[in-house]
This record gives sequence, structure tokens and C-alpha cells, in this order.
Amino acid sequence: ASTLQAFFHVTLPLMRPVIVVTLLIRLIFAVKTFDLVFIMTRGGPGTSTDLISYFIYRSAFFGLNIGQASAISVVLLVIVLALLLYNRYRIKQKANTQLEEAYHLIEDKNKSITDSINYAKRIQQNLLPTERYISKNLERLNKD
Repeated sequence: ASTLQAFFHVTLPLMRPVIVVTLLIRLIFAVKTFDLVFIMTRGGPGTSTDLISYFIYRSAFFGLNIGQASAISVVLLVIVLALLLYNRYRIKQKANTQLEEAYHLIEDKNKSITDSINYAKRIQQNLLPTERYISKNLERLNKD
């Protein structure tokens, strides 16, 4: 397999949960830091410290583009909800997989224990005639 195939089929799927959580945390941070940007830099110099929350604020109140600000807010909400639902789905799927594995492990252990008990019973049943034979011969020897 080439390096690109290995990256897209092995590395990226393994990194997907980490990427989703990182994006979610960054989005939450970007929305929560509105007050810092507003008080300290007001998005400047230029727009170098502009965040999505401050961009929405600036579009709505300085540019008077209420429709654009609402549309960006709705898109941001949809992105955050999609990431949250995806993350919840992955966690639930992983938990179900782990529960199934644990159930099969317990089932295999129970089967193994049951097999061991049955094997011990078979050995015991096979030894009973031998025990009887030995005890009869010992009784005969003791009589002689």
C-alpha cells in the first residue's frame, strides 16, 4: 500500500475521534472567548484575532446585516450539534462493542467452566468402576 492509502485507510480512521473532539473543543472555545476579543482587541489589528462569535456580532450590529449574522449563527449551531451527535454516536457505538465483547468473554468463560465440570464428571464416572474393582480386590486381599 502506498503512503497515501495507508494514511487514508489506517491513520485517519484511527485519528477521527480525536479530530472530532478537538474540533468540538475549539468551536466551544471560539464561542466562549467573545468577551476577551471584544474587550482587548475588538478583532484587530485588522481581523487577525477575529473569532466566529465576534464576526457574527460585528455583522449584526456594525454592518447591520442581521440576516447574515443569523444565518452564520444557525450554521454554527448546526455544525456544533452535528459534531456533538457524531461524538455521542461514536461513544455509544464503542460502548456497545465493548459490552458485546465483555458478554462474549463471560459466555466463553462460563462455557469453559461448564466444559471443565462436565469433563471432571466424566472422569469421575470412568473412575467409579475402577474404584469398585480396587476396593473388591483389596477386600479379598485383606480376607486372605
